[in-house]
Amino acid sequence: MIDKIAKSNQPTQVLLLLFMIILLWIPGFFINGIEADTIDYQHSFTVLFSKLWTFQFLPVIFGMILLAVVALLFSRMLYAQRVHTSASFVPSFLLVLFFSVSPENLTFSPLLLTSALLIFTLSLAFHLAEKEDSFTELWYGSVFIGLTIYFFYQAIFLIPWLWICFLIFKKISWHEWAISILGIITPFGLLWAVSLLKSNNKSFFESVNSITEFSIGNPIEITPFSIILICCFILIIIPSLRYSLGRPPENLRQGKQFILSYFWLSIFIVIASILYSDTKIFTLLSIPFAFFVSASVEGNKRRRFSKLIIWIIFFVILIHNYYSIFTQ
Repeated sequence: MIDKIAKSNQPTQVLLLLFMIILLWIPGFFINGIEADTIDYQHSFTVLFSKLWTFQFLPVIFGMILLAVVALLFSRMLYAQRVHTSASFVPSFLLVLFFSVSPENLTFSPLLLTSALLIFTLSLAFHLAEKEDSFTELWYGSVFIGLTIYFFYQAIFLIPWLWICFLIFKKISWHEWAISILGIITPFGLLWAVSLLKSNNKSFFESVNSITEFSIGNPIEITPFSIILICCFILIIIPSLRYSLGRPPENLRQGKQFILSYFWLSIFIVIASILYSDTKIFTLLSIPFAFFVSASVEGNKRRRFSKLIIWIIFFVILIHNYYSIFTQ
């Protein structure tokens, strides 16, 4: 599957990607569509995008389109930054597969919006090493993180990760740090001003107060599907990490920078999942996992085992999603 995708022309890869999204997301019309009137997202997200739920299946369709766009941009970003030597959409396929790991993800949600903004931020952060004057990248990357936090308060963990990326890619001066801080708080200032104009100040502070709501100790639901998937992810991630850390990239310094940025992103996602006791946050691992696994399956000659595990993950996710239609 991986070889055929990588060797096919780009229009064929795009069509295959769209087919894969439709195949994996069809259960979303039956699972998430019927809950259109009972959504429980962060207040700010619900207020801004509530019109989508006026039509029963529109959130699922909109989510599919956004995921397709984000997945394609992800592959193009890796190729443009010379992280991948080929222009294939293998990272896109893996991102779609890993993000669709749970039936709850098969709709437009704060988690999907966070993934989109996070990939935009990654694209900007990777330009830091190439430019001496990187005010634009620092500003917009920080603004994207601020927007992410406003719509998905658990994403506050992205602030220290963003600053670590700054340190990884270049030396940041004090005024560049100030630009980053201003960029993060700018969306909150603009949205507060809008709430004042609309005499809806209470709504704004309800969104801001939710950022500090931590809860530790909620049990994680263990099912046969989750056990199989966890085992498969461990079996494929460990050799992928070993390969990425052990191979000599074409640009050794830049290659290490990319690997470190994704590695630290994984660490902060795990920490946030534990602090907020929210296993859905683990879905954001689909971005660094897609990076590491795609690099391994495209560059490692001994990749039969990895391809087999990807097939197993694909069928387990597919069966789980369709099985959820009958167990809701």
